[in-house]
Amino acid sequence: MEINEQLAERDLGATRKTFRGTRLRELWSLPPTGNRVELEFIDIFRVSGGKLIEHWTSMDLSALRNQMCARSSP
Repeated sequence: MEINEQLAERDLGATRKTFRGTRLRELWSLPPTGNRVELEFIDIFRVSGGKLIEHWTSMDLSALRNQMCARSSP
């Protein structure tokens, strides 16, 4: 996991991250392929009194699933 950017203002914090990995186990009933996968996503947090009170995330799970299913090139 790589944190690409991190911002904070008032009671909000945001991070843009990139997850990279190799598909070695079953997930979502899909068999492992050995494919390399990469997913960029954004998390936004609201904090109050030192506690996380809200969290939103945005990611393209369809793109991740496509990477997981695609046949690897020889």
